[in-house]
Amino acid sequence: MSKKTLAKVDYIKPLEDKPYAEVVAEKESYHKEVKNKLISIVQEENVKDDPEVIAEYSKDLSLETPRSPSFVVFPKDTAQVCEIVKYANEMILPVVPVSSGTHNYGTALPRMGGIVVDLSGWKKIHKIDYRNRAVRIEPGVTYDQLQEALEKEVL
Repeated sequence: MSKKTLAKVDYIKPLEDKPYAEVVAEKESYHKEVKNKLISIVQEENVKDDPEVIAEYSKDLSLETPRSPSFVVFPKDTAQVCEIVKYANEMILPVVPVSSGTHNYGTALPRMGGIVVDLSGWKKIHKIDYRNRAVRIEPGVTYDQLQEALEKEVL
């Protein structure tokens, strides 16, 4: 059984006995392979790796040092999230979930690169439990949206 190593997408091993151009070519090939697999899971329009999008997801409102992901994906359902996580596990790629986009403490920064899974489009409020004063919501629901729904229900 071969030993798994960190993904080639986010770093170049500094002491390999290969010419730099060959290492860069391998990294680009690996990046394309991972991107194609992600596209097969969530469709092309839901996989982003362009510099503008990567820059947006590399920082938040905290004072933490910005860290860039390799990809940002926008899954539409839990089956897609499961497939992304399974693939990332096989490839030893870090996965960082992001929901509302109002991060203040550096907890949603991709510290080791990898894949940011943006769940901000998931905005459904599934259930409001009056008796227990509890709700079941999707990760993209903001406090304001929840407050508005609760006010409608007079809780």
